[in-house]
Amino acid sequence: MTSGLKVAIVGATGVVGNAFLRVLEQRRFPIRQLFLLASDRSHGQSLSFAEHEYSVTSVASFDWDEHKIDIAFFSAGNDISRRYAPIAREAGCIVIDNSSAFRYDADIPLIVPEVNGDDLSPKKGMIIANPNCSTLQMSLVLAPIYRAAGIKRVIVATYQAVSGAGQGLLDTLRESHSSLSSIHANVIPQIDVLEDNGYSREEMKMLWESRKILRIPDLLLSATAVRVPVENGHSQAVVIETSIPLSESEAYQCLESQRGLTVLKEGWVTPKEVSGQDNVVVSRVRQDLAFGETGLSCWIVGDNLLKGAALNAVQIAERLLDAVNFSFR
Repeated sequence: MTSGLKVAIVGATGVVGNAFLRVLEQRRFPIRQLFLLASDRSHGQSLSFAEHEYSVTSVASFDWDEHKIDIAFFSAGNDISRRYAPIAREAGCIVIDNSSAFRYDADIPLIVPEVNGDDLSPKKGMIIANPNCSTLQMSLVLAPIYRAAGIKRVIVATYQAVSGAGQGLLDTLRESHSSLSSIHANVIPQIDVLEDNGYSREEMKMLWESRKILRIPDLLLSATAVRVPVENGHSQAVVIETSIPLSESEAYQCLESQRGLTVLKEGWVTPKEVSGQDNVVVSRVRQDLAFGETGLSCWIVGDNLLKGAALNAVQIAERLLDAVNFSFR
């Protein structure tokens, strides 16, 4: 690692932080110097990357001006992002943030590279938001459908793995006494806090973020987000009402043109089968019985730690590397 970029991972000891390490290594991201940052309680912990051991540093004591980081991947929650991402940006760093802290700011791009990568205008000292994992994988299906036939409304039910809630709930599911937990052999029909309209914050994220990513400001979307006792992999049952009729065969044809999406014409997949896969998988595409010729139903599954989080963020960074007339420090 004698050439490349200075890269920091904030939240390196968490579930997504570990996924960042795997993805960056597997994709041979050009790293010259790597900094692993986390909370005070993780200071001094050792993590492996590319056959080297790295000591974790407290983000609270990290000097962004001194180290001149090119790209920082943040995955330590809203509070940490709100506090330290602007400091990193002011020091000239490009921050790719996995929290929801900046997703709804009009001047901060919310990016799925295969869908709206053209919204990126790279510059030194900026924040780029990584979408919610459920919104992200669904956008890969909605985007080609929207291009082909328009979209009037979307109804979605999500079945979200416990890894999406962090290491704590994942450990609880794995422990022998997990039968004492509310998630053991159960489903929980609320993720995050409830808003005044009765929808959870997780459900509203899917509406707010889909409108921004797809550039459909008046999109109608109703979501029900459910936590299920699955370790990894988010699933979605989605109903799409299109603006003009779109047959099942036409839907398959446009879906097959979407980068980042694997289309199954026969059978279906489960979260266990997509765990570790880069692509989101869509199957069971069929004419919806409620909306008729302007309705489609489908089943979408993706690895929420990869394309739903770390992989998408790294793909954003890779797109920055490919940007014409843009260079790092």
